[in-house]
Amino acid sequence: MKEAYLKNLGLERSLNQSIRFLDNDLSTYLSITEQMCASIDRILSKSKFIVGEIDFTQEEHPNA
Repeated sequence: MKEAYLKNLGLERSLNQSIRFLDNDLSTYLSITEQMCASIDRILSKSKFIVGEIDFTQEEHPNA
């Protein structure tokens, strides 16, 4: 996605500024989500020592 919109730089001055803001905001978002994933992975790896292996497969519910 980032590569696609960065190719539009140079089309129009106001569009250029919008693309730069979008790029900055998306980079921040991606960084935060990567940090969240890493934190969740650390929590899951530590939880094995406390509660054992956790099965995350989704169970079928009769009302689903």
